[in-house]
Amino acid sequence: MSARLLIVTIILIGISIALIGGDGDGRVTSDDLWRWGHQCAESIVWLLGFIVVNSIGNQIFWERWVTGRTGRPVPALLKTITTLILFSICLAVISTNVFGQSIIGALAFGGGLSIILGIALQKMIEDFFSGLAINLERSFQIGDFIKLNNRRLGDEVVIGRVVALNWRTTRLERTDGTLVVVPNNLFTSMVVTNLSLPEVHSRFELSFCVEFNTSSDRVLNILDAAVRAAPSVLDTPEPKVRIDHIDHRGVNYVIRYWINPTLGSPLRARSEVNHAVLKHFEFSGINLAYQRLDIAQVQVAEQSEHLSGLPALLSRLPLFSELDEHSLHIIAEASHSRRLYPNELLVQSGEEGNSMFFIVEGLIEVLLDVQASETIEEDQLKVAVIGPGEYLGEMSLMTGEPRSATAKAKTMALVYEIDKVSLENIFEREPL
Repeated sequence: MSARLLIVTIILIGISIALIGGDGDGRVTSDDLWRWGHQCAESIVWLLGFIVVNSIGNQIFWERWVTGRTGRPVPALLKTITTLILFSICLAVISTNVFGQSIIGALAFGGGLSIILGIALQKMIEDFFSGLAINLERSFQIGDFIKLNNRRLGDEVVIGRVVALNWRTTRLERTDGTLVVVPNNLFTSMVVTNLSLPEVHSRFELSFCVEFNTSSDRVLNILDAAVRAAPSVLDTPEPKVRIDHIDHRGVNYVIRYWINPTLGSPLRARSEVNHAVLKHFEFSGINLAYQRLDIAQVQVAEQSEHLSGLPALLSRLPLFSELDEHSLHIIAEASHSRRLYPNELLVQSGEEGNSMFFIVEGLIEVLLDVQASETIEEDQLKVAVIGPGEYLGEMSLMTGEPRSATAKAKTMALVYEIDKVSLENIFEREPL
Protein backbone atom coordinates (compact mmCIF):
# COMPACT_ATOMS: atom_id res chain seq x y z
CA MET A 1 0.00 0.00 0.00
CA SER A 2 2.90 2.39 0.68
CA ALA A 3 4.13 2.02 -2.92
CA ARG A 4 0.66 2.83 -4.24
CA LEU A 5 0.45 5.84 -1.94
CA LEU A 6 3.78 7.12 -3.23
CA ILE A 7 2.63 6.83 -6.84
CA VAL A 8 -0.65 8.61 -6.13
CA THR A 9 1.19 11.32 -4.21
CA ILE A 10 3.58 11.93 -7.12
CA ILE A 11 0.60 12.21 -9.48
CA LEU A 12 -1.11 14.69 -7.15
CA ILE A 13 2.08 16.73 -6.89
CA GLY A 14 2.26 16.92 -10.67
CA ILE A 15 -1.38 17.98 -10.85
CA SER A 16 -0.90 20.61 -8.17
CA ILE A 17 2.14 22.07 -9.95
CA ALA A 18 0.16 22.23 -13.18
CA LEU A 19 -2.72 23.94 -11.37
CA ILE A 20 -0.40 26.42 -9.64
CA GLY A 21 1.25 27.44 -12.89
CA GLY A 22 3.18 30.24 -11.13
CA ASP A 23 2.58 33.80 -12.20
CA GLY A 24 2.02 34.73 -15.78
CA ASP A 25 5.69 34.48 -16.80
CA GLY A 26 6.05 30.87 -15.52
CA ARG A 27 7.96 31.78 -12.33
CA VAL A 28 7.04 30.08 -9.07
CA THR A 29 6.94 32.40 -6.06
CA SER A 30 7.33 31.56 -2.38
CA ASP A 31 3.55 31.84 -1.91
CA ASP A 32 3.07 29.31 -4.68
CA LEU A 33 5.49 26.91 -2.99
CA TRP A 34 3.79 27.37 0.36
CA ARG A 35 0.36 26.73 -1.17
CA TRP A 36 1.72 23.73 -3.06
CA GLY A 37 3.23 22.24 0.12
CA HIS A 38 0.02 22.80 2.04
CA GLN A 39 -2.03 21.08 -0.68
CA CYS A 40 0.36 18.12 -0.80
CA ALA A 41 0.20 17.74 2.98
CA GLU A 42 -3.62 17.82 2.92
CA SER A 43 -3.68 15.28 0.10
CA ILE A 44 -1.42 12.92 2.04
CA VAL A 45 -3.66 13.26 5.12
CA TRP A 46 -6.75 12.35 3.08
CA LEU A 47 -4.91 9.40 1.51
CA LEU A 48 -3.80 8.18 4.94
CA GLY A 49 -7.40 8.45 6.09
CA PHE A 50 -8.47 6.40 3.05
CA ILE A 51 -5.92 3.70 3.93
CA VAL A 52 -7.11 3.54 7.55
CA VAL A 53 -10.80 3.40 6.64
CA ASN A 54 -10.18 0.79 3.93
CA SER A 55 -8.12 -1.39 6.29
CA ILE A 56 -10.76 -1.18 9.02
CA GLY A 57 -13.46 -2.05 6.51
CA ASN A 58 -11.57 -5.10 5.29
CA GLN A 59 -10.68 -6.37 8.75
CA ILE A 60 -13.90 -5.68 10.66
CA PHE A 61 -16.63 -5.74 8.02
CA TRP A 62 -15.40 -8.34 5.52
CA GLU A 63 -13.10 -10.59 7.55
CA ARG A 64 -15.00 -10.68 10.84
CA TRP A 65 -18.64 -9.77 10.30
CA VAL A 66 -19.32 -11.16 6.79
CA THR A 67 -17.03 -14.18 7.10
CA GLY A 68 -18.40 -14.90 10.59
CA ARG A 69 -22.02 -14.87 9.38
CA THR A 70 -21.48 -16.85 6.19
CA GLY A 71 -18.74 -19.18 7.40
CA ARG A 72 -16.90 -18.75 4.09
CA PRO A 73 -13.97 -16.56 3.02
CA VAL A 74 -14.91 -13.33 1.24
CA PRO A 75 -13.88 -13.21 -2.46
CA ALA A 76 -11.17 -10.69 -3.28
CA LEU A 77 -13.48 -9.12 -5.88
CA LEU A 78 -15.79 -7.60 -3.25
CA LYS A 79 -12.85 -6.18 -1.33
CA THR A 80 -11.49 -4.66 -4.54
CA ILE A 81 -14.84 -3.03 -5.35
CA THR A 82 -15.11 -1.38 -1.93
CA THR A 83 -11.49 -0.21 -2.19
CA LEU A 84 -12.15 1.39 -5.58
CA ILE A 85 -15.31 3.11 -4.31
CA LEU A 86 -13.54 4.53 -1.27
CA PHE A 87 -10.57 5.63 -3.38
CA SER A 88 -12.88 7.40 -5.86
CA ILE A 89 -14.56 9.26 -2.99
CA CYS A 90 -11.14 10.20 -1.60
CA LEU A 91 -9.99 11.60 -4.96
CA ALA A 92 -13.22 13.58 -5.33
CA VAL A 93 -12.77 15.11 -1.85
CA ILE A 94 -9.11 16.00 -2.57
CA SER A 95 -10.04 17.56 -5.92
CA THR A 96 -12.78 19.78 -4.46
CA ASN A 97 -11.59 20.56 -0.91
CA VAL A 98 -7.83 20.69 -1.45
CA PHE A 99 -7.39 21.97 -5.01
CA GLY A 100 -10.69 23.86 -5.23
CA GLN A 101 -11.78 22.21 -8.47
CA SER A 102 -15.43 21.93 -9.50
CA ILE A 103 -16.91 18.49 -9.08
CA ILE A 104 -19.03 19.05 -12.18
CA GLY A 105 -15.99 19.37 -14.40
CA ALA A 106 -14.46 16.26 -12.85
CA LEU A 107 -17.68 14.32 -13.45
CA ALA A 108 -17.87 15.47 -17.07
CA PHE A 109 -14.26 14.52 -17.66
CA GLY A 110 -14.81 11.17 -15.95
CA GLY A 111 -17.89 10.48 -18.05
CA GLY A 112 -16.06 11.05 -21.32
CA LEU A 113 -13.12 8.98 -20.15
CA SER A 114 -15.48 6.20 -19.10
CA ILE A 115 -16.96 5.98 -22.60
CA ILE A 116 -13.51 5.67 -24.16
CA LEU A 117 -12.36 3.08 -21.64
CA GLY A 118 -15.66 1.19 -21.95
CA ILE A 119 -15.15 0.66 -25.67
CA ALA A 120 -11.48 -0.29 -25.28
CA LEU A 121 -11.96 -2.55 -22.27
CA GLN A 122 -15.31 -4.12 -23.16
CA LYS A 123 -14.31 -7.71 -22.32
CA MET A 124 -12.67 -6.75 -19.05
CA ILE A 125 -15.75 -4.77 -18.01
CA GLU A 126 -17.93 -7.75 -18.91
CA ASP A 127 -15.71 -9.95 -16.76
CA PHE A 128 -15.98 -7.46 -13.91
CA PHE A 129 -19.78 -7.29 -13.86
CA SER A 130 -20.06 -11.05 -14.38
CA GLY A 131 -17.86 -11.53 -11.32
CA LEU A 132 -20.07 -9.10 -9.40
CA ALA A 133 -23.18 -11.09 -10.44
CA ILE A 134 -21.52 -14.32 -9.29
CA ASN A 135 -20.93 -12.83 -5.84
CA LEU A 136 -24.47 -11.47 -5.58
CA GLU A 137 -26.17 -14.69 -6.75
CA ARG A 138 -23.83 -16.87 -4.64
CA SER A 139 -24.30 -19.81 -7.01
CA PHE A 140 -20.82 -20.92 -5.93
CA GLN A 141 -18.24 -19.62 -3.51
CA ILE A 142 -14.61 -20.10 -2.58
CA GLY A 143 -14.10 -23.69 -1.41
CA ASP A 144 -16.95 -25.19 -3.46
CA PHE A 145 -16.35 -27.98 -5.97
CA ILE A 146 -17.94 -27.11 -9.32
CA LYS A 147 -18.21 -28.82 -12.69
CA LEU A 148 -18.04 -26.91 -15.99
CA ASN A 149 -19.27 -28.54 -19.19
CA ASN A 150 -19.03 -26.25 -22.18
CA ARG A 151 -17.61 -26.53 -25.70
CA ARG A 152 -15.89 -23.18 -25.30
CA LEU A 153 -13.56 -24.80 -22.79
CA GLY A 154 -13.05 -27.99 -24.80
CA ASP A 155 -14.57 -31.46 -24.85
CA GLU A 156 -13.26 -32.37 -21.39
CA VAL A 157 -15.47 -31.72 -18.38
CA VAL A 158 -13.67 -29.41 -15.94
CA ILE A 159 -14.08 -30.27 -12.24
CA GLY A 160 -12.25 -28.30 -9.58
CA ARG A 161 -12.39 -26.44 -6.28
CA VAL A 162 -12.88 -22.66 -6.39
CA VAL A 163 -9.76 -21.11 -4.84
CA ALA A 164 -10.10 -17.48 -5.97
CA LEU A 165 -12.82 -15.22 -7.33
CA ASN A 166 -11.17 -12.10 -8.72
CA TRP A 167 -12.53 -9.08 -10.58
CA ARG A 168 -11.75 -10.61 -14.00
CA THR A 169 -11.31 -14.36 -13.56
CA THR A 170 -12.28 -17.30 -11.36
CA ARG A 171 -9.58 -19.83 -10.51
CA LEU A 172 -10.23 -23.54 -10.09
CA GLU A 173 -7.79 -26.02 -8.57
CA ARG A 174 -8.17 -29.37 -10.32
CA THR A 175 -7.58 -32.72 -8.69
CA ASP A 176 -4.34 -33.20 -10.64
CA GLY A 177 -2.83 -30.12 -8.98
CA THR A 178 -3.20 -27.81 -11.98
CA LEU A 179 -4.88 -24.40 -11.93
CA VAL A 180 -7.65 -23.48 -14.39
CA VAL A 181 -8.25 -19.74 -14.91
CA VAL A 182 -11.73 -19.07 -16.34
CA PRO A 183 -12.87 -15.56 -17.42
CA ASN A 184 -15.96 -14.56 -15.44
CA ASN A 185 -18.02 -13.78 -18.55
CA LEU A 186 -17.94 -17.47 -19.58
CA PHE A 187 -20.07 -18.41 -16.58
CA THR A 188 -23.01 -16.50 -18.07
CA SER A 189 -23.08 -18.81 -21.12
CA MET A 190 -22.50 -22.26 -19.58
CA VAL A 191 -24.17 -24.66 -17.19
CA VAL A 192 -22.31 -24.79 -13.86
CA THR A 193 -22.93 -27.74 -11.53
CA ASN A 194 -22.11 -27.00 -7.90
CA LEU A 195 -21.15 -30.27 -6.23
CA SER A 196 -21.11 -28.64 -2.77
CA LEU A 197 -24.66 -27.19 -2.76
CA PRO A 198 -27.35 -27.34 -1.51
CA GLU A 199 -25.65 -29.87 0.80
CA VAL A 200 -21.98 -30.67 1.30
CA HIS A 201 -22.27 -34.25 0.07
CA SER A 202 -22.94 -35.06 -3.59
CA ARG A 203 -24.43 -38.12 -5.25
CA PHE A 204 -22.79 -40.00 -8.11
CA GLU A 205 -23.66 -43.09 -10.13
CA LEU A 206 -21.75 -45.90 -11.81
CA SER A 207 -23.21 -48.58 -14.06
CA PHE A 208 -22.04 -52.19 -14.52
CA CYS A 209 -23.34 -54.88 -16.85
CA VAL A 210 -23.14 -58.51 -15.63
CA GLU A 211 -23.80 -61.71 -17.54
CA PHE A 212 -27.18 -63.46 -17.27
CA ASN A 213 -25.84 -66.64 -15.63
CA THR A 214 -25.35 -64.99 -12.23
CA SER A 215 -28.08 -64.51 -9.65
CA SER A 216 -29.20 -60.89 -9.47
CA ASP A 217 -29.53 -61.07 -5.67
CA ARG A 218 -25.94 -62.22 -5.40
CA VAL A 219 -24.67 -59.45 -7.68
CA LEU A 220 -26.60 -56.85 -5.67
CA ASN A 221 -25.00 -58.06 -2.45
CA ILE A 222 -21.50 -58.06 -3.95
CA LEU A 223 -21.89 -54.56 -5.42
CA ASP A 224 -23.24 -53.30 -2.09
CA ALA A 225 -20.19 -54.65 -0.28
CA ALA A 226 -17.85 -53.26 -2.92
CA VAL A 227 -19.13 -49.69 -2.81
CA ARG A 228 -19.06 -49.66 1.00
CA ALA A 229 -15.40 -50.71 0.87
CA ALA A 230 -14.38 -47.56 -1.06
CA PRO A 231 -12.75 -45.13 1.44
CA SER A 232 -14.26 -41.94 0.00
CA VAL A 233 -17.86 -43.18 -0.02
CA LEU A 234 -19.97 -41.84 2.86
CA ASP A 235 -21.84 -44.19 5.17
CA THR A 236 -24.66 -41.65 5.47
CA PRO A 237 -26.57 -41.36 3.18
CA GLU A 238 -26.15 -45.08 2.55
CA PRO A 239 -25.05 -46.19 -0.92
CA LYS A 240 -27.70 -47.96 -2.98
CA VAL A 241 -27.51 -50.64 -5.66
CA ARG A 242 -30.36 -51.14 -8.14
CA ILE A 243 -31.10 -53.06 -11.32
CA ASP A 244 -31.32 -50.45 -14.06
CA HIS A 245 -32.33 -52.39 -17.17
CA ILE A 246 -31.69 -55.54 -19.20
CA ASP A 247 -30.29 -55.59 -22.72
CA HIS A 248 -28.73 -58.09 -25.13
CA ARG A 249 -25.44 -58.13 -23.20
CA GLY A 250 -26.76 -58.82 -19.71
CA VAL A 251 -28.22 -57.18 -16.61
CA ASN A 252 -27.25 -53.57 -15.99
CA TYR A 253 -26.79 -52.52 -12.36
CA VAL A 254 -26.45 -48.97 -11.03
CA ILE A 255 -24.49 -47.98 -7.92
CA ARG A 256 -25.49 -44.72 -6.28
CA TYR A 257 -23.13 -43.33 -3.69
CA TRP A 258 -22.45 -40.07 -1.88
CA ILE A 259 -19.13 -38.33 -1.22
CA ASN A 260 -17.93 -35.10 0.36
CA PRO A 261 -16.09 -33.25 -2.46
CA THR A 262 -14.21 -31.09 0.05
CA LEU A 263 -12.51 -34.21 1.45
CA GLY A 264 -11.73 -35.95 -1.84
CA SER A 265 -12.30 -35.40 -5.53
CA PRO A 266 -15.15 -37.13 -7.42
CA LEU A 267 -12.62 -38.68 -9.81
CA ARG A 268 -10.72 -40.32 -6.96
CA ALA A 269 -13.95 -41.65 -5.45
CA ARG A 270 -15.01 -43.09 -8.80
CA SER A 271 -11.65 -44.82 -9.16
CA GLU A 272 -11.94 -46.30 -5.67
CA VAL A 273 -15.43 -47.66 -6.38
CA ASN A 274 -14.36 -49.15 -9.72
CA HIS A 275 -11.32 -50.75 -8.12
CA ALA A 276 -13.42 -52.23 -5.31
CA VAL A 277 -16.01 -53.63 -7.74
CA LEU A 278 -13.36 -55.27 -9.91
CA LYS A 279 -11.68 -56.80 -6.86
CA HIS A 280 -14.94 -58.19 -5.46
CA PHE A 281 -15.96 -59.55 -8.86
CA GLU A 282 -12.56 -61.21 -9.31
CA PHE A 283 -12.79 -63.14 -6.05
CA SER A 284 -16.46 -63.92 -6.59
CA GLY A 285 -15.92 -65.41 -10.06
CA ILE A 286 -18.29 -62.93 -11.72
CA ASN A 287 -17.58 -61.61 -15.20
CA LEU A 288 -18.64 -58.27 -16.61
CA ALA A 289 -20.69 -58.65 -19.78
CA TYR A 290 -19.40 -57.55 -23.15
CA GLN A 291 -20.71 -57.81 -26.68
CA ARG A 292 -19.88 -61.23 -28.13
CA LEU A 293 -21.38 -64.20 -29.97
CA ASP A 294 -21.32 -67.57 -28.19
CA ILE A 295 -22.75 -70.79 -29.62
CA ALA A 296 -22.84 -73.35 -26.85
CA GLN A 297 -25.11 -75.68 -24.94
CA VAL A 298 -24.59 -75.25 -21.22
CA GLN A 299 -26.53 -75.65 -18.04
CA VAL A 300 -26.96 -72.34 -16.28
CA ALA A 301 -26.02 -72.79 -12.65
CA GLU A 302 -25.35 -70.59 -9.65
CA GLN A 303 -21.65 -69.85 -9.13
CA SER A 304 -21.83 -69.66 -5.37
CA GLU A 305 -19.62 -72.49 -4.23
CA HIS A 306 -16.41 -71.39 -5.99
CA LEU A 307 -14.99 -74.87 -5.46
CA SER A 308 -13.52 -75.18 -8.93
CA GLY A 309 -11.66 -71.88 -8.63
CA LEU A 310 -10.83 -72.19 -4.96
CA PRO A 311 -7.23 -73.44 -5.42
CA ALA A 312 -6.43 -70.44 -7.60
CA LEU A 313 -7.97 -68.17 -4.99
CA LEU A 314 -5.92 -69.78 -2.21
CA SER A 315 -2.72 -69.35 -4.18
CA ARG A 316 -3.21 -65.56 -4.13
CA LEU A 317 -3.25 -65.48 -0.34
CA PRO A 318 0.19 -64.75 1.18
CA LEU A 319 -0.33 -67.53 3.72
CA PHE A 320 -0.64 -70.22 1.02
CA SER A 321 1.35 -68.65 -1.82
CA GLU A 322 4.29 -71.11 -1.41
CA LEU A 323 2.16 -74.30 -1.54
CA ASP A 324 2.08 -76.49 -4.64
CA GLU A 325 -1.05 -77.16 -6.66
CA HIS A 326 -1.72 -80.55 -5.04
CA SER A 327 -1.68 -79.05 -1.53
CA LEU A 328 -3.97 -76.25 -2.61
CA HIS A 329 -6.49 -78.78 -3.96
CA ILE A 330 -6.39 -80.71 -0.67
CA ILE A 331 -7.09 -77.51 1.30
CA ALA A 332 -9.90 -76.54 -1.12
CA GLU A 333 -11.60 -79.93 -0.72
CA ALA A 334 -11.37 -79.66 3.09
CA SER A 335 -12.88 -76.14 3.16
CA HIS A 336 -16.48 -75.43 4.03
CA SER A 337 -18.41 -72.40 2.83
CA ARG A 338 -20.45 -70.17 5.12
CA ARG A 339 -22.98 -67.63 3.92
CA LEU A 340 -23.36 -64.72 6.35
CA TYR A 341 -26.06 -62.06 6.57
CA PRO A 342 -25.39 -58.46 7.69
CA ASN A 343 -24.45 -58.28 11.41
CA GLU A 344 -24.26 -62.08 11.65
CA LEU A 345 -21.46 -63.21 13.97
CA LEU A 346 -18.55 -65.13 12.46
CA VAL A 347 -16.32 -65.56 15.54
CA GLN A 348 -16.59 -64.33 19.12
CA SER A 349 -13.69 -62.93 21.13
CA GLY A 350 -12.48 -65.43 23.74
CA GLU A 351 -13.87 -68.59 22.14
CA GLU A 352 -11.66 -71.50 21.13
CA GLY A 353 -9.93 -71.11 17.81
CA ASN A 354 -9.39 -74.26 15.78
CA SER A 355 -10.06 -72.88 12.29
CA MET A 356 -9.34 -69.92 10.04
CA PHE A 357 -11.46 -68.08 7.49
CA PHE A 358 -10.82 -66.31 4.21
CA ILE A 359 -13.32 -64.02 2.52
CA VAL A 360 -14.62 -64.55 -1.00
CA GLU A 361 -17.54 -62.11 -1.04
CA GLY A 362 -18.68 -59.20 1.13
CA LEU A 363 -17.10 -57.31 4.03
CA ILE A 364 -16.22 -58.52 7.54
CA GLU A 365 -15.78 -56.14 10.49
CA VAL A 366 -13.11 -56.93 13.10
CA LEU A 367 -13.93 -55.67 16.62
CA LEU A 368 -11.84 -55.54 19.79
CA ASP A 369 -13.29 -55.63 23.29
CA VAL A 370 -12.48 -52.41 25.15
CA GLN A 371 -13.38 -50.97 28.52
CA ALA A 372 -15.97 -48.23 28.31
CA SER A 373 -14.68 -44.73 29.14
CA GLU A 374 -15.62 -41.09 28.72
CA THR A 375 -14.27 -41.05 25.16
CA ILE A 376 -15.44 -44.56 24.16
CA GLU A 377 -19.13 -45.24 24.73
CA GLU A 378 -19.32 -48.72 23.23
CA ASP A 379 -17.65 -51.83 24.61
CA GLN A 380 -16.31 -52.85 21.19
CA LEU A 381 -13.95 -50.89 18.95
CA LYS A 382 -13.87 -51.48 15.18
CA VAL A 383 -10.25 -51.92 14.15
CA ALA A 384 -10.54 -53.18 10.58
CA VAL A 385 -12.87 -54.01 7.70
CA ILE A 386 -11.59 -56.86 5.50
CA GLY A 387 -12.88 -58.00 2.12
CA PRO A 388 -12.31 -60.54 -0.64
CA GLY A 389 -8.83 -62.07 -0.71
CA GLU A 390 -8.16 -61.39 2.98
CA TYR A 391 -8.28 -63.84 5.88
CA LEU A 392 -8.54 -63.99 9.66
CA GLY A 393 -8.13 -66.48 12.50
CA GLU A 394 -4.79 -67.90 11.33
CA MET A 395 -3.04 -67.25 14.67
CA SER A 396 -5.69 -69.10 16.66
CA LEU A 397 -5.55 -71.99 14.19
CA MET A 398 -1.78 -72.41 14.52
CA THR A 399 -1.37 -71.68 18.26
CA GLY A 400 -4.68 -72.90 19.62
CA GLU A 401 -5.15 -69.69 21.61
CA PRO A 402 -8.63 -68.20 22.08
CA ARG A 403 -9.92 -65.70 19.54
CA SER A 404 -8.45 -62.27 20.21
CA ALA A 405 -11.18 -60.34 18.39
CA THR A 406 -14.81 -60.55 17.33
CA ALA A 407 -15.70 -60.72 13.64
CA LYS A 408 -19.12 -60.17 12.10
CA ALA A 409 -20.50 -59.54 8.63
CA LYS A 410 -20.94 -55.93 7.61
CA THR A 411 -22.74 -56.93 4.40
CA MET A 412 -23.89 -60.18 2.84
CA ALA A 413 -20.71 -62.28 2.81
CA LEU A 414 -19.36 -65.65 1.69
CA VAL A 415 -16.39 -67.06 3.64
CA TYR A 416 -14.59 -70.40 3.62
CA GLU A 417 -13.58 -72.10 6.85
CA ILE A 418 -10.56 -74.41 7.13
CA ASP A 419 -10.20 -76.41 10.35
CA LYS A 420 -6.95 -77.34 12.02
CA VAL A 421 -7.36 -81.11 11.64
CA SER A 422 -7.65 -80.85 7.87
CA LEU A 423 -4.43 -78.82 7.69
CA GLU A 424 -2.23 -80.93 9.98
CA ASN A 425 -0.96 -83.15 7.17
CA ILE A 426 -0.18 -80.11 5.03
CA PHE A 427 1.65 -78.41 7.91
CA GLU A 428 3.78 -81.51 8.55
CA ARG A 429 4.74 -82.01 4.88
CA GLU A 430 5.21 -78.36 3.95
CA PRO A 431 5.40 -76.00 6.98
CA LEU A 432 4.08 -72.46 6.55
